[in-house]
Amino acid sequence: MPATNPLVSSAEIHAYLVDQLNDVLRRPGMWGGELAIRLTLDHLLFVEGQQGAWDEEKRALEWREAWHRPA
Repeated sequence: MPATNPLVSSAEIHAYLVDQLNDVLRRPGMWGGELAIRLTLDHLLFVEGQQGAWDEEKRALEWREAWHRPA
């Protein structure tokens, strides 16, 4: 059965993720803490075509033990 609603545009996806990241950063405990921040950032950077932009900073934070490594 074909979908009756079209998919949202990339601009709408980007706006949604920016809003979500803003909310996650303001209330991390409500969203699941560090994991929610990491996932939202990863998704936003993917939509922006910058998947590797965060890798160096993540490694630096992990090295300083300011950020947990994923299991």
